[in-house]
Amino acid sequence: MLPPSLLSDVAGSGDARLARDITVVQQGRTIKYVELQVRWKPCPTFRGRYVKDGWMSRTWSRPVAADDCSEDCWDPGCKQESSDIPVDGNPHFELLPKVVDHGGMPLKPFKGLHICQPTLSLHDDDGTIYFMTKKNHMDGMAWVIAVDMHRNTLRGVAEFSADRTVGVGFTYMHSRISQYLTTAHNVN
Repeated sequence: MLPPSLLSDVAGSGDARLARDITVVQQGRTIKYVELQVRWKPCPTFRGRYVKDGWMSRTWSRPVAADDCSEDCWDPGCKQESSDIPVDGNPHFELLPKVVDHGGMPLKPFKGLHICQPTLSLHDDDGTIYFMTKKNHMDGMAWVIAVDMHRNTLRGVAEFSADRTVGVGFTYMHSRISQYLTTAHNVN
């Protein structure tokens, strides 16, 4: 059983990979889980409409060997509010797309951005979560951001072409294949 959901109604809400990720780490001894919740607020200029107001994510872990695991066998990990990530002095924020409100005023980082696909780092003790973000859900460009949940920092931003992605959808997968390619290369 998974930990209690951040989302009020996840049943039938589309592709689960857009809001959640799960992986096994620490040489197969631990299961890590992350969930993303987009924050919404009423639009000040259009009655009945809502705009994105950042996001919140939460991690949990549990031993693989836990028998009859219920919700209470999951250990809560980090909880991250996008508005709590310090901007000052971090050059990675310059790489994010700039979003403006309906009056043309710049929004704070992560406000107004489409964000999805939380992806857990495959490094055992790494608190990094990767997210895909777009300025507009139909844009042909997207960004992967790396957020260190333990240190509450934006660790990196990488732009990529998302022309083949319609809207905000599942766009990438993580893998440990490079670890094995490096090892194989060093052996020869």
